[in-house]
Amino acid sequence: MLKNLRSKAIILENGRCVWGRCIFCSLSKKTKYYNKTEEELKEEFLRKIGNLTGEDVDVLKIYNSGVFIDDAQIPRGVRKFIFDELRERNINHLVIEIWPPFFNDVKAEQLKEDAKNLNLHLAMGLESADDKVLLTIEKGSTLNHFIKASEVARKHGFYVRAYVMVNLPGVKDIKKDFENTMNIALKYADSIAVLNTFAYSGYAKLFDLWLESKWKPLTKEEFLEITKPYHDNPKVEIYEKDYIIYPHFPEEYREKAKEELKGATLRNLTHPYYEIWQEFLSKFYEKPPIKRYALFMHCSYKKPYSLSKTHKKIIKYLQRSKHYHEIHQLIISNPGVVPREFENKFPFNAYDWPEYEETEEIKSAYIKINAKRIEEFLKRHEYEIIFSYLKPESESLKALEIALKNLDMERKHINLLDKRRYNEIKNIKGSYIDDLLLERMVEELDKSIEEFEKNILF
Repeated sequence: MLKNLRSKAIILENGRCVWGRCIFCSLSKKTKYYNKTEEELKEEFLRKIGNLTGEDVDVLKIYNSGVFIDDAQIPRGVRKFIFDELRERNINHLVIEIWPPFFNDVKAEQLKEDAKNLNLHLAMGLESADDKVLLTIEKGSTLNHFIKASEVARKHGFYVRAYVMVNLPGVKDIKKDFENTMNIALKYADSIAVLNTFAYSGYAKLFDLWLESKWKPLTKEEFLEITKPYHDNPKVEIYEKDYIIYPHFPEEYREKAKEELKGATLRNLTHPYYEIWQEFLSKFYEKPPIKRYALFMHCSYKKPYSLSKTHKKIIKYLQRSKHYHEIHQLIISNPGVVPREFENKFPFNAYDWPEYEETEEIKSAYIKINAKRIEEFLKRHEYEIIFSYLKPESESLKALEIALKNLDMERKHINLLDKRRYNEIKNIKGSYIDDLLLERMVEELDKSIEEFEKNILF
């Protein structure tokens, strides 16, 4: 019943969840928490809800990464304050999070008294209807807990909102587990949110399983295919990417890999940190729609790249182009393909690859591995023209050319580096960012795009 209603979500975190061990939760490994005062929580709620009223939204969803009715997280005084605000604003539907084992008749009676005249939807994590899977993901609850909590909720006049997760660790047959879980959810819940399982943060135990290749996320397409039978069900909402965020590495992960991300070594070419980033970029990342043209270029010693003398100068010249905002700048380096917008994310801003340390074996591995990464990236992201500004002798250009050949995209590629001019000056320091080379880069880029757009028109 929530599927077609206008909704607004608010995150109101405070302290630690009463359970807090689910392996997919981005807080399951976190040890330090800030406990806010009641006044701080009220002020935060008012700030986040702003001027919203029932004229703007039908449903408010409050996520607090735990249990909304746990006084240690959201004190009763704050809950009453929130309920009063919603009644005054004529927002009639509210979704709050509940952990099934924490919910009983006593808490239901109190909640019913406080939330009078509001339609309360209690969001409960069913996740899977298989108790063995629930044990594997350290849910702290069983199928029976969910059923009992749902029955209590309905008895007291609340709506039940079930959360179902597709592709959890411990699931042998993803499709079968999903179907079994949906049968239970449809029986006991009024609305169902189906989530594509993802682990974006090192604070989640699932993140480690991903790093160790013991679990892998589904692509958006794989997820949508599995959930297809329920797409038109009025009770079911499908979330193929809402909870998918780029990989985030807390400080302990950065410190642990500090030495591993240095040197022209196989480890610094195939590090798990790079691998899950490249998987994210080729499976889930969506490039900005305005970026119609790709431009592959070399990395730099200084990080982030845009602070280096090399990239500063390249960007300065690119900004002269009439199509600058349509150009997607993509850096090729040992971590793989790095879109400009992620250049300051770890580990892209913290590795070191000294070219003078490269052996023939490492060069060969670099070409082979990055060719595959580029191929996977270009399979996912379509560009009108694929430009490059790469040295003719570079392993990065060789990797790009192999990827384009495998994809039958060679005709779409234009290397903007003037080969004749470069060969004349390549032994001079700074030849890669020679002014004449960069001028010709921009001229050729604009000329190629204008010819392409002219051909489209005619």
